[in-house]
Amino acid sequence: MSLAERLMPLFHFLPEVDIPKRHVPFKEKITWSAIILVVYFLLAEIPLYGMVATAQDRFGYLKAVLASEQGTLITLGIGPVVMAGIFMQLFQGAEIFKFDLTTHEGKTLFQGLQKMLAIFLCFFEAIIYVWSGTFGRLGTNVMIFLMLQMALGAFLVL
Repeated sequence: MSLAERLMPLFHFLPEVDIPKRHVPFKEKITWSAIILVVYFLLAEIPLYGMVATAQDRFGYLKAVLASEQGTLITLGIGPVVMAGIFMQLFQGAEIFKFDLTTHEGKTLFQGLQKMLAIFLCFFEAIIYVWSGTFGRLGTNVMIFLMLQMALGAFLVL
């Protein structure tokens, strides 16, 4: 039994969007999209608690690409999600992971591992971001708290 198959029971706890069981009218799609967009913009306005106000925006040129906002809950933006997708496609293409994407089980394993990798990258990128000194010199407790806030914000984007 492979590692992916052993992780299969955990995949049920990961966020997932089900296929609609009925026709979803265009107006309802627009409504839900607008609600999610408002929530995203609200996350972009909530500052990270404990951040130094004079912190430099070293990754400002990546704001548009990562859909992020320095010093807020979405500091990481869509980075973990995009990176997880890229990594999984590369692993599949290089046959490091061999999933039969023509079957339901293969797709479920692939998508489940991609989500788990995205969650791991939420924490990994938050750690790297804070340890790189982006927010200046901080105490250990503040660094951990910033990492958790950034990881939570990235997880909400999932």
